[in-house]
Amino acid sequence: MKNTRTVQRAISVFAVIAFIGFALSSCGGNGSPAGQPGPVVPPGLHLGSFETLNAASVPIAGVDVNDVAAAVAHVNANPGVFTLLINENVALGDAGVTLNAEDADLTIIGLGGAREITRTGNGSTLTVTDADVRLTIGNNITLPGRTQTGSVVTVQNGAEFVMLAGALITGNDTSSINGAVFVTGAGSTFTMRGGSITGNTSRNTATNAVGGVNLTNDAVFAMHGGSVSGNTGAGGGDVYVSHLADRFSLSGSAEIGTLNLNSAADANASVTIETGWTGRITGGLILRGFGPLPTIIGWWTGNTVLEGPGFTADLVQRFPLGDFLSNQTDADGEPIRQRIADTRMIDEDGVLVLLP
Repeated sequence: MKNTRTVQRAISVFAVIAFIGFALSSCGGNGSPAGQPGPVVPPGLHLGSFETLNAASVPIAGVDVNDVAAAVAHVNANPGVFTLLINENVALGDAGVTLNAEDADLTIIGLGGAREITRTGNGSTLTVTDADVRLTIGNNITLPGRTQTGSVVTVQNGAEFVMLAGALITGNDTSSINGAVFVTGAGSTFTMRGGSITGNTSRNTATNAVGGVNLTNDAVFAMHGGSVSGNTGAGGGDVYVSHLADRFSLSGSAEIGTLNLNSAADANASVTIETGWTGRITGGLILRGFGPLPTIIGWWTGNTVLEGPGFTADLVQRFPLGDFLSNQTDADGEPIRQRIADTRMIDEDGVLVLLP
């Protein structure tokens, strides 16, 4: 039964992507067909995936239009596939929302322009938790961050979070290492098919602190498109992949600024490149660990950094080498680092080796 649901959900995601592109490109500013009055689909919570909705779709009674918290509560109480269409900014107040019921599957899309979903208190605006739970943010949805101690989105306990084209996460300024999107726990998955994560900051001084995406504890980040760049943090800013993570993969047109991979004595993070990846790493590759820098360099040397069905020797050029980075600091309190390219290179097999 679980495998059947997984296949159905995969089909639904691809259909949503195709339909959103068609529907919103042929609509006027209020969601109506160009030159015609009235919305194609009224705002509110609808039963069904976005591609199944039409002008005859009736929002679910008892859930006010643009009430994200009430919509999430309804989906938790009545698990299934739902679409929430909002046509104004939504303020959640001091508390975020959590999607956590088995088989709950909610997509949120903005009508008539960019729509913000904001939270004022500390902690995540959106949390998605537990297996067989999926939350998708689609076109015209912006999740603005704020000065706080947490992330904007937390994905945990085997849940899935999806970003589509036109979605944006920006403006988070956190004291945490965990970034704007924190993905943790076995089976937890962040699927990025489009959109942008940019302009987020971690003020934490740890070298595994990032403003963008933090992946750890057997979680998966499957990046098929979109961009994670322009974020700041002591660990490089954009994406941090722990050696404890299950899998980080690149496909489609996915682009990243800085990519920070972690190593330990018995394992290291790596990048799986899928066939046909056309994106790039613009800010450099950072190879880090916990311990003295010579020990960290030893952990990395001879181990695979790049792999996967789409990996070729030519792709090494798309991963500009940055620094080896330790969590230890020098006399000035700065993290101890060394340029990778001074002594090492990634060879044709994706392995980090000594320069010839």
